Amino acid sequence: MPVREALLAYVTGGVAWGQTIPGLSAFFARGAYQGDAEILDRLVRPVADALRNTVGLILTAATDRGELRPDLGLAAVTRTIHALTITVGDVQLLPYLNVYLQVQDDAVPAERTLEAAIDLVLNGIRSNERP
Repeated sequence: MPVREALLAYVTGGVAWGQTIPGLSAFFARGAYQGDAEILDRLVRPVADALRNTVGLILTAATDRGELRPDLGLAAVTRTIHALTITVGDVQLLPYLNVYLQVQDDAVPAERTLEAAIDLVLNGIRSNERP
């Protein structure tokens, strides 16, 4: 799957899954955003590691296909995209975050912000010699 489509599917699929179990999303948020130490260590860190690793796999595959610049520091780019996609996705799962982050409103839906974020990142990391 091309990198843009893979990242869109990754975020939209994760949000859709999270919306099916709002109680778990709220519990997870308690650890992630309120710093509950036990939840951080037992749930948030392993999930966050898996999510970051998934972004890394998407980017590695895209690099191998020649979609991304070969000179990228994939570890840093992976972390940047991970943080950005978490922000856009979590606002949909935890609407109170939008008050501060202002990711979406009636004029700009979350999907459009996600597309803009991915396009912005990809414009900086795509290979000039795309396959």
